[in-house]
Amino acid sequence: MDLQGPKCDRAPPNKFMQSNRPDRSNSATVIIAMVAIATLAPTSAQSGRGAPETGLLTLNVSDEVAHRLDTLDRGELKITWRRDGPALSLGEIRTQADAERTYEKGSAAPAADGCFLVAPFEYTTRNRLGGNTRVSGRARAELIGVESDTADHVLNFSFEQGPAEQQVELSLFDPEPDGDTLFYLDGRQFERFELRLRGTGSGFVSATLVDAFGRRADAGTLPLSPATTGTAKAPGQWRNLRVDTDLEGVHRHHLAQLELRAHGSGTLQIDDVYLCPAQATPGRSRTQRQNTTNSLWVWHTSDLLTAGVDGVDALADLAQQANVGRIYLQVPSSFDEPETQRKLQAVGSRLDTAGIEILALDGAPEYALPRAQEDLLDTVDEVIEYNRSAPPGAGFVGVHLDVEPYLLDQWRDGRAQIVAGYLDMLDAVGARTGRVGLELDVAVPFWFDSVPVHRQNGAHIEWRSLTDEVLARVDSIAVMDYRTETSGSNGLLALGAGELSAAEEQGRDVWIGLETTWLPDQTFVRFRGRARAGLPDSSGQEWWVVQTPHTLWAVRGDALDELGRQLHGVDTDKTRHWPAHGVQVPATRQTFYDLGFDALLDTMQATAAQLAGHPAFAGLALHYDRPLRRLLEGEDG
Repeated sequence: MDLQGPKCDRAPPNKFMQSNRPDRSNSATVIIAMVAIATLAPTSAQSGRGAPETGLLTLNVSDEVAHRLDTLDRGELKITWRRDGPALSLGEIRTQADAERTYEKGSAAPAADGCFLVAPFEYTTRNRLGGNTRVSGRARAELIGVESDTADHVLNFSFEQGPAEQQVELSLFDPEPDGDTLFYLDGRQFERFELRLRGTGSGFVSATLVDAFGRRADAGTLPLSPATTGTAKAPGQWRNLRVDTDLEGVHRHHLAQLELRAHGSGTLQIDDVYLCPAQATPGRSRTQRQNTTNSLWVWHTSDLLTAGVDGVDALADLAQQANVGRIYLQVPSSFDEPETQRKLQAVGSRLDTAGIEILALDGAPEYALPRAQEDLLDTVDEVIEYNRSAPPGAGFVGVHLDVEPYLLDQWRDGRAQIVAGYLDMLDAVGARTGRVGLELDVAVPFWFDSVPVHRQNGAHIEWRSLTDEVLARVDSIAVMDYRTETSGSNGLLALGAGELSAAEEQGRDVWIGLETTWLPDQTFVRFRGRARAGLPDSSGQEWWVVQTPHTLWAVRGDALDELGRQLHGVDTDKTRHWPAHGVQVPATRQTFYDLGFDALLDTMQATAAQLAGHPAFAGLALHYDRPLRRLLEGEDG
């Protein structure tokens, strides 16, 4: 997709920025500069993908950035291989002071009436508190498939007898600060952890609770495989390991880590990790979902209205080939005109005959700002009024919002205010749709589950993810996963795991999103440490980053001669450089545009098979109809 987005009735949010998680810090660690498109040699840059013919790109930088480069810890430049030429932008600039910075220690607990499922270990080792899982020594930990009454996957921790410590560590907090505060788990509202596990081997596992100050408390042991329940070769029965939060020697309201240390040789399988208050019992009674259907974004409604019956039938045919039963149909700019509504009713009726329901699609990042929300609410009111006069089957069954507040400039420094405005918007829309029985569906990026929302509740601070907050206000979400692989740490299942768990807990539906439109490749040029004076004099490096007054250069290793010509006459006493390396992020990791319809179909089938029966999985969401048709028809371009 072009950076400007497809031409449509109301410009859709910029999908280009969905693939990478924005900075979550409110400090000055990350500075985003304006994008510069530049090639400085006489030859032109390629208009498609690949390195520019010059091997040189430049970016103007402020005095503040230049000053931060004086004490650089690590930095990153991003090259986006756009259709109109490569674009260089400034990503992370982290100084030595940033690396050494200390944060205030805060404490927060998840809001839960009963037991809170910290880690289901279904598709990712990352848990719902924002922490991850790591192992030490000769141990290994990986997700494997099993036959279980609560899950299809578990964390399998395997280890061997040896002198080194072998343990699996479950981090209980998000390592990213929220402003000036680094939050840890407040265990005062919970009596205990409960881990559902089973083991093999003749040894045992000991549990240790660690707080934010490094203090430790032993929490008991568990034999791997009692004689009555297991053998050295076959896993025993599932058992629960209890770890109390009120252990002597650790700060209960600043819990940082739960460690499971292995003694001997064997394996330990962990299904679920819960936090439970007194009297609460953990467990999931999973109802197998029977029916799913896919959904599809359609942005060009005015073109569809103009195309008449043939255009609607073509859309219905496309939808049926992709098993689409729901269409997010953008509200046209002329929606209040009687002729537009008459044509829209005809479209809705014909799609209904084909077994396809429609939701009114609208969205803009500005809708998260209070001053713009009246426009959105007016549109929702128009949809409600339209439905009152529409024939049966011709109206909208719901409203689908694609707002993406993180595209606002204010997101980095004013995220808390933007999030509050975004949630207020959902409350206001939900109040209207709820009164008339319309569904409210929202598009969210996969990383919303890592955005914390803290609020005071009496003497305690409650922690919820932004995903939790959204789900509490809507009927369903379409997760913009936008990956082309089903499995793996960066695949659809791992990235959507948090949303699926939260939706299951709240009884909501989830559509997993796939991208089919054009996206650019990206190269991240990373450099670190103290700069070297002058210009680089060796071509043995993959990339160089060069600083001249008010300018940063990304220089490919074979372009040093061209750099010298460009900087002829520049005072080298005012230049410095860093050796760098490039990390390639091909667009084929995120979109099926260049992979073809068969690859899309394979991933759709694999993902649906993996999630079959999951109570929250409602289907896949395809973005969007025009590039999907291009894939189906095998067009070039």
